[in-house]
Amino acid sequence: MKYALNIILGLAMITSGCGLKSPDAATPMATQEHNSKELFEVFLSPEEIKAYTLPMNAAPRNHPTFLKTIDQLITQIANKKEKTPFFARLVKATAWTESTWNHYVTLNNRYYVILGDGGHSFGMMQIHDAYHPQTPVLTENIEYGSKYLHELLVRARRENCRNGNNKGKSIIKILRRTYAQYNDGPDAMCRAQDLRDDKIEAIYLNQPWQKVIDSQS
Repeated sequence: MKYALNIILGLAMITSGCGLKSPDAATPMATQEHNSKELFEVFLSPEEIKAYTLPMNAAPRNHPTFLKTIDQLITQIANKKEKTPFFARLVKATAWTESTWNHYVTLNNRYYVILGDGGHSFGMMQIHDAYHPQTPVLTENIEYGSKYLHELLVRARRENCRNGNNKGKSIIKILRRTYAQYNDGPDAMCRAQDLRDDKIEAIYLNQPWQKVIDSQS
């Protein structure tokens, strides 16, 4: 989220309170590398690996059906909060801006979950650990990101800006106000002439994920 465009590979140490069951010994583990180069291993749920991290010998995004699966998954999750094409597309554009729909990458058959903000923002939606505990489960990452985005969207619809590029009642202005909060905190809603808000606007309008999906069909 905040400064999430500076995504780095990082580490997440999952504690016993995360709610994940330890898989059997045959299940691969995700390894994250921190700036300190310390290595920690965290277990992914078998269901998560089976659904979203195949094949084992390639980064998930390179799998022919991965982006299509993510597209459908985001739509399904977003519709639980607000069943409108706008909101689903907002979640997709936010996820693309934050990570280009990367959640896991692989190296030597090990899974790395992407981190940003010096290790504080986690996964595809770049959820900051000040808002939600880190977890490697992709669906949980999207669910919380969608929930938080919707809370910010409600505020962006209710409140306007006095001036600046985020002022206005159009869908695009509401989009910009929503993402500004998501990216840099609630106080940033009316930040002026920010390139990050220009980027989310362009991504929302151009839907680059759809171009990739179409090229893989």
